[in-house]
Amino acid sequence: MAFPASLVRQLRALAAACLAIVALQAGVVMAADPAPAAAKLPEPLTPETARELVSRLSDEEVRKLLLQQLDRAAAKQPSKAEEPAESGMVQRMARGAGNARDGLAAMVAAVLALPGATRTTIDKLGDPGGGAAIGLLFVLFGAMLAGGAVAEALVRRASKRWRENFRGRSSRGLLSDAVGFLLLLALDVAYVLVFGMVALALFFAFWQGHETRRIVALGLLGTVVVARVVAAIAGFLLAPGRPQARYLPLADAPAATIVRAVTAIAALWGASVTARNAYVAAGGDYAVAEAVTLVFGLAILGVALLAIWRVRRPIGDLVRRAGGGGPIAGWAADLWPIAAIAYLLSVVAG
Repeated sequence: MAFPASLVRQLRALAAACLAIVALQAGVVMAADPAPAAAKLPEPLTPETARELVSRLSDEEVRKLLLQQLDRAAAKQPSKAEEPAESGMVQRMARGAGNARDGLAAMVAAVLALPGATRTTIDKLGDPGGGAAIGLLFVLFGAMLAGGAVAEALVRRASKRWRENFRGRSSRGLLSDAVGFLLLLALDVAYVLVFGMVALALFFAFWQGHETRRIVALGLLGTVVVARVVAAIAGFLLAPGRPQARYLPLADAPAATIVRAVTAIAALWGASVTARNAYVAAGGDYAVAEAVTLVFGLAILGVALLAIWRVRRPIGDLVRRAGGGGPIAGWAADLWPIAAIAYLLSVVAG
């Protein structure tokens, strides 16, 4: 159906009028509520201009301005991922070197403070009573050792015949020989434990009470017992002066050297623990206690290195014989002292 031309013209005019009204309304709205311009910091920025700018901004504008400045500051800061790897490694090495220097300086200061700390510890041992109290402590300690030695001698005498018969019996198979070996070793250790238990009983029977002197007395007794247990085990295996009873194929001289070395190391270790506890009980700080451990540790290292050097050839010959005289056994025989010394130094350094 065709529309009249006049109606079409009226509809077009009406649509044009509507579009004009919509455009006018949008323009009025945009003029009435313009988009806020982005605030900028004044140049130059002074406290007065900053206050003046903030006074004429809304809270929303202030927040936007603050976020803009924070974004710019963050963009100027290099991230950790952007830092060169070499720079981080150098910084870590520098920090490690600085920490090592600080630790070394602290240890040197603690070692230099040892004489004063030693005097303080001795004064604490003699308080009250002075030198007489310290003398009484060593008299009591000697009585403890004497009582333990008497008890040990009695037990040894009572078991002498059984021990000699058991040691001299013929082989009855691998298992029986292994059991006999362990029983004889346990018996030698048991003698020392009898000594320690009787000495400890005497200590508690006659002790009058003083914390620092108690620590020293019990520490020294523990040192003696530990050193004697180590000596009993080493002497059982190496039997210096008794080749027929020796379980390891070494000559008398290196066997005696090894027994003396391990006994000395055990004694120094026990003395280190006793001295450290005594310094702490007398009021010494942690650094001084560490210095005591360091001094005894160096002494232990010296004993071990000397023993390795003195038995290097006998042990090397033993390695060669065990390896059948081959080239690998020869290299091991020549290099074992170096490997042992390197191992000890690495333990000390670690």
